[in-house]
Amino acid sequence: MQSVESAEPRGLAPLLSPGVRLALVTGTFFIVALVRIGVPDHYLFDEQYYVPAAARLALGIDVINREHPMLGKELLALFLSAFGGAPAAWRIGPLLFGCLGLWTFSRAVGVHAACRRTETIFAVLLASSFLLFSLSRIAMLDAFMFGFCGAATLCFVNGRWNWAGLFAGLATACKWSAAPLLALFCLSVLPRSPLRAVGMGIIALLAYFASFIPGAFMADPLPVSDWAALHYAILTLHGDYIRLHAYASQWWQWIANTAPIWLLHGDNGALVMTGNPVSMPMIPLALIWAGYVRERRALAPAAAFAGLIAFWAMSGKDQQFIYHYLLPMTFGLAVAAIGISRLWPEHRPIALGICALPMAAFAWFFPVLTAAPGAGPNGYDILPGWEVRMRNGPATPEKQVDGERREGCLYFPQDCWPPSGADRDAARTKFLELRARQEAAKAER
Repeated sequence: MQSVESAEPRGLAPLLSPGVRLALVTGTFFIVALVRIGVPDHYLFDEQYYVPAAARLALGIDVINREHPMLGKELLALFLSAFGGAPAAWRIGPLLFGCLGLWTFSRAVGVHAACRRTETIFAVLLASSFLLFSLSRIAMLDAFMFGFCGAATLCFVNGRWNWAGLFAGLATACKWSAAPLLALFCLSVLPRSPLRAVGMGIIALLAYFASFIPGAFMADPLPVSDWAALHYAILTLHGDYIRLHAYASQWWQWIANTAPIWLLHGDNGALVMTGNPVSMPMIPLALIWAGYVRERRALAPAAAFAGLIAFWAMSGKDQQFIYHYLLPMTFGLAVAAIGISRLWPEHRPIALGICALPMAAFAWFFPVLTAAPGAGPNGYDILPGWEVRMRNGPATPEKQVDGERREGCLYFPQDCWPPSGADRDAARTKFLELRARQEAAKAER
């Protein structure tokens, strides 16, 4: 097998080492993603569910938002406790984990392809993919899941099976969307070593359930005896929707890149969550190329892409969104990076041009990726399916919860985050008193 270092392109190696190149891409991604990360100054899209849940965990009160497991919200709670309740504090954690995923997935591609050039190309494609950028700037669970998935994949390609199982279990503890990747890891190891495959699964399960332990220490605890009921609730809540969301989509729309979500649009700017219109078409083309030329290095990421897409196609879940494409897209871009890298030795200008086009598209869309003042959907919604489908505005307390649940400032840390342990204890006491009054009122009825 050709070594990772021996595949380094001669024309590029003297300029920057592979490690420096990857650090530059990751560092640039982080710095650029910080631009207007505190905009808007209210809840954005599903932040209205996850930030309040994290705030209640940070206060030691209870476990809400039971549609998802706990680790992602626990990590959000840590960042809230460390940095306070400003919108940037909600979003810095996902950004750090997005950078972790960018770095680890890029290293994994470099190790698998035995080529650091491929690693750099992949890092550029992933960093400019729009979707990772958007999900790293919003307090949702996907970036946490993605960071752990990257760590698991890097361990897996290096043959560290137990560590791969650990990180895949932590990723699943953030969001069940990572479970298919864990399954693919175990299935790929199973023919060679059934015991190792079982061991990976056991370690993943232990890591997954360990994330629920803090729930037992809440003021309104979630004991171990309730874990089975909780998981039944997760299954039920994922399929129990009153109506179809305006931005719900299906897997074929993700591949075609016709299912964006306009997170924000109005006088204060616009934010879109979608795929890069230049690099997304590369994925099906790269898959066709890999199958036609039977590119050996592209087989595993192509199989992972197919397996992850098949999961969503067969899941029966009627509420799917473009952000569910994050993991499949990552493996699809790995196939594209391998293909571009094969062009490099004899067609370097073409390969450079292919890499430059997604970055140019990123620069063009940057105003609606960062809520630039005055930027709006007009001029950016010309592609099929990119029109604005619903009106939105600030997620105010009145729109989210009733007045009684707002009592004690338990839901809105951006307004009144407890700055001291005494205030935290007071908030917990107030919550327990409120819960007791609610239970007494139910008993009287």
